[in-house]
Amino acid sequence: MLFPPRDDGVNLVANATLPNPSVMTIEIGTITMDLKSKDLTIGNATINNLTLRPGNHSTPLEGVVDMHTVTENLLPLLQAQRDSLRSGYLSLDAVTREVEYDGVMIPYYTEVMRDLVLSAKVPVNDLLINSVQGILHDNSSGLQSVLDDIRERSAAKGDITSSVGIKHRR
Repeated sequence: MLFPPRDDGVNLVANATLPNPSVMTIEIGTITMDLKSKDLTIGNATINNLTLRPGNHSTPLEGVVDMHTVTENLLPLLQAQRDSLRSGYLSLDAVTREVEYDGVMIPYYTEVMRDLVLSAKVPVNDLLINSVQGILHDNSSGLQSVLDDIRERSAAKGDITSSVGIKHRR
């Protein structure tokens, strides 16, 4: 998460690992997806100029998490994420809204890709640390060193919650 968002409104930058079990390389184009927690759409993400090569590969995505929607629905979101949060992550789904190639919507790719829901388990530790680092990037090297220390302890112990004494299920 980017705080504050970029000038273009983007506040989400991530990598998606996409599988292609075939032996073919497929040029898909630009995919626009809705980001969901259960049935609630909390934002969108775009993968530009996607080419799927055989095997798994990582590709960048950018998007917008609608913080107004998140805050207005915080209680139901937390309830929906309860089991995931206890395990230290958020469970989010990305559902294709549209596929374009050279600016033209491709209906057959859109329909097929809409049925292929991408599910992600986002580690809460990484989300918090990366977000806070973004906020503090230019503000304070002292706070940055504290975050670095938390990250090191988190890596050694498995998660940030254990490093500050919060217990949860594994």
